[in-house]
Amino acid sequence: VKLHPPVVVAGAKTSIQYLKESTKEREKQQLNTRLLKSRLAQLNIPVVPNPSHIVPVLVGEAEACKVASDQLLREHGIYVQSINYPTVAKGEERLRITPTPGHNEHMTNHLVNALETIWRKNGFKRVNDWKNEGGRAGVGINAPNPKPIWTDAQLRLVSGRGTTEIRSNPVFNDATVSENNPQVMRITTY
Repeated sequence: VKLHPPVVVAGAKTSIQYLKESTKEREKQQLNTRLLKSRLAQLNIPVVPNPSHIVPVLVGEAEACKVASDQLLREHGIYVQSINYPTVAKGEERLRITPTPGHNEHMTNHLVNALETIWRKNGFKRVNDWKNEGGRAGVGINAPNPKPIWTDAQLRLVSGRGTTEIRSNPVFNDATVSENNPQVMRITTY
């Protein structure tokens, strides 16, 4: 049996206790996920439908997926993992984007604009293209989108207060944001 140092155990225990009492981070992650999925849908960029916080953007070819991931990092300072066979079926290669509570609207806009630039530059398939080919991985087929895991009521969107309250409470302080601290690398990870 491997024992962990007491400080690691104490940190993990404190994190669990905090997350049992606070939903702020989970709420913000869900709002960030909804914002990203909505913005990508407006641009006809193919997102594999799912109810979770993971945003799989369908590329459909392993080499093209690597090109997209490389261009995001090299040209836009955004790290997104490409997911290829055997993790996903051949022809269903994708970018795996995971919004976190630490992301903000500016970061989301930067990511969406970068993806739009890359899709345009490389001529990657959009939702309509997948639809014309009969669909793939749930993209381009006429099926209802899965219901989100978190309801509008849980995110306090029904009252109109949730979005403002959640977004106005930063998860990280200014020292962790690269614009305010030259020691922090200017690469956003999704």
